[in-house]
Amino acid sequence: MKQFLTLAAIILFTTTAIATTALAQDTSTPSAQETSRGIFTTSGGHEIGLALGVGGRYTTLFGDDAATLDLRGAFTVDRRWVIGLTGSAFNYDHTLRELVNDGSYRFEAAYGGLFVERWFGLGDNVILSLGVATGYGEAVYRYDKDFRTEKLWTEETIDRTEFAFFEPSVGLQVRIAGRVWLGAVASYRNTSPVQLLGTPETVFQKWSAGLQLGYGLF
Repeated sequence: MKQFLTLAAIILFTTTAIATTALAQDTSTPSAQETSRGIFTTSGGHEIGLALGVGGRYTTLFGDDAATLDLRGAFTVDRRWVIGLTGSAFNYDHTLRELVNDGSYRFEAAYGGLFVERWFGLGDNVILSLGVATGYGEAVYRYDKDFRTEKLWTEETIDRTEFAFFEPSVGLQVRIAGRVWLGAVASYRNTSPVQLLGTPETVFQKWSAGLQLGYGLF
């Protein structure tokens, strides 16, 4: 839950910053040429830009509805290649009791790492992307707050594990105002076997789909 709350706070802050920046722009919409400049150009003539994004995706866990909150930041090269960092936290709002007889607990998980994308411009205001992300994540069963008060901090966690992930994705972004983009994304999450009590090893190997709000200097 701590990872979820931290990522949610970052997403809220970033979303507010994006919205504030968009509203602060001149009321006249800049031309595509004016809004396509990156942050600098290398000596070899390559344009380096910056892309920030926040979003959410629908998925399932244990046969129940779930969601991820996503945050990413990356450098772009010639508005074709993108490389950066991504992080996601699961929101699984279910109280569990199967593994213990002295209270209830929650399932918490988050993952993140490096991602690379290839962008294909479909005109000035639409981008198709093919990408892949890889890295590590953590999953934990933790007692609910009401059952942690009398436990040592070492006893608050029922079980914890780490896993590796590999996640290909496809997305479509549309410019909605100046440097602000709205996109749809779908991905399939592959992971190493999840070694967690009472949990299928393939619990995270699911499709995800959702929306992303982005701000780009590219």
